[in-house]
Amino acid sequence: MGKRLALAVALMIAAASSYGQRIVEDNGASNPFASAIRKASAEFPGAFPVMTSNEPEGSLVVASGDFHNSDITILVVNSRLDGLKPKVLSLLSKLNLPDTYVRVRRGRVVGSFDLEFNAYIGQIGNHSHSSIPLGAVVKEVQAWGMPKPFGVAVRGSKTSRVVFRGETIETIKLLSPKDVPIDSTVEVDSDRHWYGLLAMLFFGGMIFGVFGWASWQAVKAPPKVEATVIPPPRTLIESQARYEQLALKKSSRFIFLLPLAVFGMITFMRPAMEDGFQWLPVGFDRFIPWLIVLIFVQFAVIQVVRRIRKIPSPKDPGQDLGSFKAIRWMFIPILALMVLMQIQLFEPQWLYGIPRPVLSWGVRIIGFCPLPILLIVMLVRAKKTTMKLGPGDCDYDAAVELGKKGGVKIRRVIVLKEAKNTNAFANLFGTIGLTQGLRDKLTAKERRCIISHELGHVKGAHVPLLVLFSFVIWAGVFGFLMWVDESNVSGPLATVARIVSSPIVFIPFIFLVRSPFQRKAEFAADKFALETVGSFTEVATALAKVHLYNASPHTLKRFHESIASHPSLVKRLNSLRNTAIEMGIAVPADEIENLISTLTVEEG
Repeated sequence: MGKRLALAVALMIAAASSYGQRIVEDNGASNPFASAIRKASAEFPGAFPVMTSNEPEGSLVVASGDFHNSDITILVVNSRLDGLKPKVLSLLSKLNLPDTYVRVRRGRVVGSFDLEFNAYIGQIGNHSHSSIPLGAVVKEVQAWGMPKPFGVAVRGSKTSRVVFRGETIETIKLLSPKDVPIDSTVEVDSDRHWYGLLAMLFFGGMIFGVFGWASWQAVKAPPKVEATVIPPPRTLIESQARYEQLALKKSSRFIFLLPLAVFGMITFMRPAMEDGFQWLPVGFDRFIPWLIVLIFVQFAVIQVVRRIRKIPSPKDPGQDLGSFKAIRWMFIPILALMVLMQIQLFEPQWLYGIPRPVLSWGVRIIGFCPLPILLIVMLVRAKKTTMKLGPGDCDYDAAVELGKKGGVKIRRVIVLKEAKNTNAFANLFGTIGLTQGLRDKLTAKERRCIISHELGHVKGAHVPLLVLFSFVIWAGVFGFLMWVDESNVSGPLATVARIVSSPIVFIPFIFLVRSPFQRKAEFAADKFALETVGSFTEVATALAKVHLYNASPHTLKRFHESIASHPSLVKRLNSLRNTAIEMGIAVPADEIENLISTLTVEEG
């Protein structure tokens, strides 16, 4: 009886230990160190393994750790994985760490064994410590006859203290097996801080807050009546008063905090977010990208629900937003790219049946398709909503006359029939466009002045130059980002690159940089209009009416003036008056003030 009991106990212990020392097939990227290893191994061509999917060469052992993880990853070509499983189990037994388990990850060509020592991480409060037996593993793996060259690496972190043989490692350190004694270990000490918890609570609250609010908007009962539309201002004084009352004017007081905010983003944001992940439950961070995808899916579902339930979207009745409705369809390829990204990161085996060139070009096509789709949709809509003017129309005749007078060749003159706002434009190809709202609200003489202003943009080639200027900015910024990436730059410069590459920063940056050029172009176009029309009063009145019909203030705050694409009306009129005086046109000193104080338009 005693022998049987002893045997049963031994079997239970063996079963328990075998549960810890087990190999499991796991989804996910087979080589999370691929980018770092590829850059680092370029420093030692032929002497260090290059573990890429295209040309895998050799084998690699990498040690890494943080607050929740203590790992050794053994990378080798997929064809060797199954044959090495018994040796990995033997290695686990020799380590005498029964709670260690192994994840097998298979990429397209390169696979890996991830030895997880997480059960041996000592955590006391917000501090954790682990000791990774790198020397013992390297000594054993060397005896397996792994493909040459054989390399070792230790991956460090700026949020954890990773020490190997007295050296603190913050990025990745490449080693030769002879540099790793059998008794050497990698010591990992990590702390989580209050700012990480604060960052995680803030961003988590923001994401779930927006998610919950948007969901509630989609499921709640649709409004029975639309919101009351505020009538447009009838005078420039009233328009200015509305501007003064806007809460936006108060926000400009905080512009002085912008340098501090940028400094905070560079020095605080990344470590705060990295520290924030330490507060998440083990493995939860893998669900965050899927949460982002879920939010995009939710956006699409909400749009469908709103259309089915006929819930109106708030819009300015004076603006024509029809052409911009096409932008919402751009979210479809963006969503597709995000889903592909998550699959590549967490379920790459789903894509293994697709040839790499097909997958690569598919991603490129999906990535570049939003722009042509948007362009096609807008062109199709433009054909339906655009009316081409010809001889006999007063606006066309005025454009031809003023063009000949100013030495400008126009391509055509069009009217946007569904656009009720008061506006005009010149496009990249020399076409002059007027909105139907401009035709309805301004007199023929006033429209003549606005057409002449747009001809000034054509003569000065302002639109092509603006496009070229934007392209140069775009090329410069992304050239800098590519240089940072190819040079493997780290530290504050790399952090700046990540911030600049964010659309939240990059898109406003382009608008801010090119706004002085746009304002200068407006002054030049005003001058051209005065030179061709010859009357300060007529040009000034037309510009003032366009401002008023668009509910624009006549005077902007200093900060708003510095970032606006168009100068304020007062600055434009003062510049126009100076030009008129230079041309010998008499302009009373109080004419601008009288125009601003007396100009009135009919409601609507």
